[in-house]
Amino acid sequence: GQLMRKVEPCLSRPGKRGERVVTCVGGRVISDATIADDTSMVVKAPTIDQELYVLPKDKFYKSWETEGRDLDQSNNVNRLLTVQGFKLYRPKPNLRWTYKATSEDVELIPTRWFYAAWGVLQPVQEGDCLAMPAPEDKATEVYLMPQSVLTCYEEVSDAIQRPGVHLTQKEMLDIFSQRIQDNGLLMRKAKPGMLRPGVRGDRVVTYVNGQVISDVVIKDDDSMVVRAPTVDHEEYVLARDKFIANWELEGESLDEKNVELAKLAARGFRWHRPKPITKLLYRLGASDVQLVPTGWFVAPWGNLQQVLEGEYLAMPQHEDRTLEITLMPKEVLQCYERVQPESRLELSDCFEELAGPEG
Repeated sequence: GQLMRKVEPCLSRPGKRGERVVTCVGGRVISDATIADDTSMVVKAPTIDQELYVLPKDKFYKSWETEGRDLDQSNNVNRLLTVQGFKLYRPKPNLRWTYKATSEDVELIPTRWFYAAWGVLQPVQEGDCLAMPAPEDKATEVYLMPQSVLTCYEEVSDAIQRPGVHLTQKEMLDIFSQRIQDNGLLMRKAKPGMLRPGVRGDRVVTYVNGQVISDVVIKDDDSMVVRAPTVDHEEYVLARDKFIANWELEGESLDEKNVELAKLAARGFRWHRPKPITKLLYRLGASDVQLVPTGWFVAPWGNLQQVLEGEYLAMPQHEDRTLEITLMPKEVLQCYERVQPESRLELSDCFEELAGPEG
């Protein structure tokens, strides 16, 4: 089997008791469910068939973000979908194994149908994929995944599950620090952002353009959650010291006359302006990506980040900053502005700061 992760967002709406939802993929009915409760969700898949299917509430929220996003009302189709109750939901970074069924496999199922975990019958034919949650302790069910649905997934390397094989911060600095110093763009954050206090136990998954770039569970009572001013409005976690170093402490209230801003204010968000801290941003080329054997490295806060051609590596360029390398998706560049190069530090100055008086 292949280890996969869903990357495409979906449209979903609350289901209605008694509603019948027939799932058709490639002209074939693969599920026929009548909703028997008031909590199930109806999902509209981002595939060529745009098939509908039903998920119980608990399964839906295990797989998708809790908060849906309103659809763009400038689109006529989106306005009709909004009337039906649909919102956009991004997938959580859950893993699953997928296995392509052979003719021999199909022979093992006498009726060519089996019951899914949620009680509906699903057909199996050669070429279909069977899916099972990963890792092993979550492998409690098997369900049908038509071949066309794989377009919503990306393959995940086994190595991603073995953190020890990925480049550490020291290794990333050894490989890239001089390249970044020589060829990076000197930038500083220019746009304000929304921030709120983090809550111990919260899980904050950072999505940018369908890619998971961070997945953090807050383990203290003083971290902050940032909502970026980008098209994805991705959220990420900052430790208290990094918040103090990068953002003005006194935030400004949101305009609660705006319905969406009022909802964000209720969650504790306030506007904060960035401090004029400079960073060097380095665009990754194909040859750079080859230098990272697994395609992933360990971020300063312990999560794995993926390097891709066209994305950026960021490194602080300030005398009082710890030298570190983080991933910055190209979409985030819109929040930054160029800085005149004469204010740039020499890399040797940063290493001297790290080394201290003992060298």
